[in-house]
Amino acid sequence: MSQELVLDEKAIRIIDLLEQLKRVNEMIAMHLKLENGDFMARQYERQKRQFVNDLKKLLLDYDLSVEAVSKAA
Repeated sequence: MSQELVLDEKAIRIIDLLEQLKRVNEMIAMHLKLENGDFMARQYERQKRQFVNDLKKLLLDYDLSVEAVSKAA
């Protein structure tokens, strides 16, 4: 018997945010390696903070609160 996975809109948005955070982390790492990449890295860091804030708000609906900690570059 197979069990169907049903996701609501909030769960789908959480998954989407996690995927976006993965991509933005890759972009930050790439730009930090470039000689003049600081400006773009800061832009991606700002985008990352927004994604994290959006994720925190959604997780509250699941009675979860999280603290985001970035790894040192």
